[in-house]
Amino acid sequence: MKLNKEEKSSQGVKLPEKKKVSVNEKMMAVVNEMNGLFLEREEINYALVVAMVSEQNMLMVGPPGTAKSMVANYLGKAIGGKFFQRLMHKFMTPDELFGPPDIGALKNGHYKRVSENTLLDADVALLDEIWKASSAINNSILTVLNERRYAENGDVKKLPLKLVVGASNEYPQGEELAAAFDRWPIRLEASYIEEAENFFKLLESPDQDPTPKTIVPFEEVKQLVEKAKAINPDRKICMVLDNLKRSLMKEGIVISDRRWKKSIRILKAVAVLAGRDQIEEDDLSFLTNVLWNQPEQKKAVAKIIISLVNPLRQKALEILDAANEINRVALAGGSAQLAECNDKFRRMKGDLEKLHNQSKDSGKSTQVFEEVKEKIERMQKVVISKLTGVDM
Repeated sequence: MKLNKEEKSSQGVKLPEKKKVSVNEKMMAVVNEMNGLFLEREEINYALVVAMVSEQNMLMVGPPGTAKSMVANYLGKAIGGKFFQRLMHKFMTPDELFGPPDIGALKNGHYKRVSENTLLDADVALLDEIWKASSAINNSILTVLNERRYAENGDVKKLPLKLVVGASNEYPQGEELAAAFDRWPIRLEASYIEEAENFFKLLESPDQDPTPKTIVPFEEVKQLVEKAKAINPDRKICMVLDNLKRSLMKEGIVISDRRWKKSIRILKAVAVLAGRDQIEEDDLSFLTNVLWNQPEQKKAVAKIIISLVNPLRQKALEILDAANEINRVALAGGSAQLAECNDKFRRMKGDLEKLHNQSKDSGKSTQVFEEVKEKIERMQKVVISKLTGVDM
C-alpha cells in the first residue's frame, strides 16, 4: 500500500527536502525570462538587475521601438515594488515628478508636496526621453539621482528608490547637461534585432505585453541590496582598478572620482548576483558599460578592460565580430558564399572551444565563450537552412 506525503511524514519516513532558492538565483531567473522575451537584449536585461542591486542609475540609448520602456516595466512588475513612470518633455514642471503642493498644508502656512505615487515614494522609476526635459528639471533631480534624497523646507528626506532608469533616443547635447550625464553610471545602447531567427520569434510573439512568471518580493530584493553593500573589496581588486585607471588616462579617458566609487558598488552587485561575497577580476568586465564619457570611447574602453581582466575574452569577441561580418556577406550572396560561411563557422567554433578550455584551466569565467558559440550556432542554423532549403 502506497503512503501519501502526510502519512510518510507521520510514520518517520524522511522526505527529500525541497532546495531553497536564493534571492540571487531568483533574480537571475528573472533575467533569463527577460532574455527569452526581449531578444538580443541580454546585456540590458542583466544590467538592469545589476543597477537595481547596486542602487545605481542606468541609461538606455537607442532608436524608437527597441523595447527600452518595456524591459524596465517588466522588471518593475517582477519585483513588486512601487513603479513610477514619466515621459519627460520641454515644458515639464517639478509637480509632475515630485507631486503638487499640499493645499491643506498651505492653508496652515506650511509648504509640502503630495508625494504619493510620485518619484519621491517609488522603488523603481523610469524617466523616458530624459534629455527632452529642460536643464532646470534635469538639475532639479540631481540630488535624487546621486544621493536618493529630496530637500523640502529645510528637511532632507531619504528616498526608497532602488533603481532609476533613463531612456532616450539620443545622447545629451551641451555642457549644461554634462553633470546630469555623469549621474547615469551604467550606460547601454539598444538596437534593432539583427539575427533572422530572433526576428522570426519577434513576429510570432503575442501582441500583449508579457507578464512575469517569476516574482521576487521587494523585501527580498532589499536584502540582496544590503548583502551587496556589506562586501569589502580586497586590495588586489583595488590594485587592478588602479591599473585600469592609469591605462584609461593614457588614452585620454578621465573618469570622475564619483564614478570610480560607484563602480565598486556596481561590482559588489555583480558578485552578489553570482552568489559570491567577494569581487573577482572577471567581474570588472561589466565596467565596459560604465567607464566611458563619449560613445566613441566605448570600444577602446572595452579593449583595455578585457585585456587586463581576461585577454582570451577579447579573442572571443573578435571572433564574434568576424562571424557577424561573414554572416552579413554570406546572406547577401549566393550558395558559394553560404557554403564558405558555414565552413568558417565550423572553424570558429573549434577556436572558441580551445579558448574555452584555456580560460577554464586558468580559473577564469567561460561564460563569454559559451555565449559567442551560441550566437554563431544560431547564425549557422540560418545559413544551413538557406543552403539546403530545409527549415532547421
